[in-house]
Amino acid sequence: MKRSILITLLLMLIALISTFAQKPCITEIFDINGLKIGSAVTDSIIKSKLGAPSRVEIGSIPGYLVYYYGESSIGVENGEVIAISVRDSKFPVMTFIFEGGIRVGDNAEEVKAKILQNTRSIITETSRGFKAGNYDDNVHFRVSNGEITEISYDNFDI
Repeated sequence: MKRSILITLLLMLIALISTFAQKPCITEIFDINGLKIGSAVTDSIIKSKLGAPSRVEIGSIPGYLVYYYGESSIGVENGEVIAISVRDSKFPVMTFIFEGGIRVGDNAEEVKAKILQNTRSIITETSRGFKAGNYDDNVHFRVSNGEITEISYDNFDI
């Protein structure tokens, strides 16, 4: 009897660990209209996904461009998306895992609940909102009056 209870508990633990391991970390699925951090892109790919930018600036690093869409921006270095900052509700982010994505203006507590339910990310409160991810790599959410005001993630090698 004790053996069967122990085996049942062990199987339940393995199933729980397996389910948790199958969930992605938020940093693995962070995207804006299908453009993910690490995506290889060209000017035409960016425009086909996001439309014409309001402006494009050459960064201080060789090969670095910033595409602005109003207050939001996409950082591209040598043809690879390395930074995304969304500051208005025009573009949803994380559309691969969240139906309709997450937008600026969404309720912060509801966003946290979605992240915890659908990813294996850790949520940490910050002075300006919260971050979600793992210990080294996080998506940052600025919050004001309970609403998301900015969503940003970068893959800078510093």
